[in-house]
Amino acid sequence: MIAYFTIFWWHQVPLAWIFNTGNTHWTNDAPSFEGWKCGGPGGCQVLDGPTQTQIYWEAQAAWYVTLVMCQFWHIFMCKTRQVSIFRHGLFRNPVTLFGVLISIGTILVITYVPFLQPIFTTASLNGVGWLPQIGFLALGLLYTEASKRRVRRDPESWWARNMQW
Repeated sequence: MIAYFTIFWWHQVPLAWIFNTGNTHWTNDAPSFEGWKCGGPGGCQVLDGPTQTQIYWEAQAAWYVTLVMCQFWHIFMCKTRQVSIFRHGLFRNPVTLFGVLISIGTILVITYVPFLQPIFTTASLNGVGWLPQIGFLALGLLYTEASKRRVRRDPESWWARNMQW
């Protein structure tokens, strides 16, 4: 959800415009939102239907990319129960690598190939659409590595019995 809302934030769309507007807005023939991006040169702009669709499709693409990439990172973090990912390595299992490459290729095709975008209701992402997954990677890596370290230090602890997958 953070990735989804990040796109709206990036386009300066107020969150109040998102909630309970799905039946009337965010399509090509939607009524315009007045007073968008006020305060800049030229006064307030109008958020018309095609622009709403573009923003909405970018948000959906960001959500999808973040979901798939979080799973991508998760498969490497959870390869072992106790050994750090930095010690175990990433490239030992060619089947896993093949699957990861297929899933990354799939999200790139769905997100960036123009004739597929209307089918999947996605739009090309700029760098902002890829940012949320970096935060999720950092949090997941920190938690997983701290957990593994704790289990290595005290394998008989409550943590090792209950929190180790």
